[in-house]
Amino acid sequence: VFTYASTLVGAVVGPEGALFVQVGDGAAAYKLGDERHTAIVPEESEFLNTTFFVTDEEAQSHLQYRYVEGPVEEIALFTDGISGLVLHPGTHDPHDPFFETVFRNVRAPEGQDEAASAWLTNMLQSDFVTSRTDDDTSIVVARRS
Repeated sequence: VFTYASTLVGAVVGPEGALFVQVGDGAAAYKLGDERHTAIVPEESEFLNTTFFVTDEEAQSHLQYRYVEGPVEEIALFTDGISGLVLHPGTHDPHDPFFETVFRNVRAPEGQDEAASAWLTNMLQSDFVTSRTDDDTSIVVARRS
């Protein structure tokens, strides 16, 4: 018998607000107006390098959610492998230079989407990132156009 485990970081974004949901580690950052924020600070478990999974029987008790009112312009959902690199320790605030670089590439003129994707892939596979984490380094980014 195989048991699969997964965390969850998700967002439903509309014209007047966004709903963020999370179980386990990883995080989401969003931009509203000129400011970038962390949607939900990951819940800490009792032991280092352990987390809660959506496949756990008690997953519902670890479900976190947050509604953000207003037209969210950009979102990034990411795994815990890079959250330590892109969120400030202690405050969990987004590291603006990282997100500005990511979204500058995502804002590239239409037709250059492949270049932005290639840049993000190369960055996540770089020695700078891989030497600082041995965990999954996945990120999903979206912006309002």
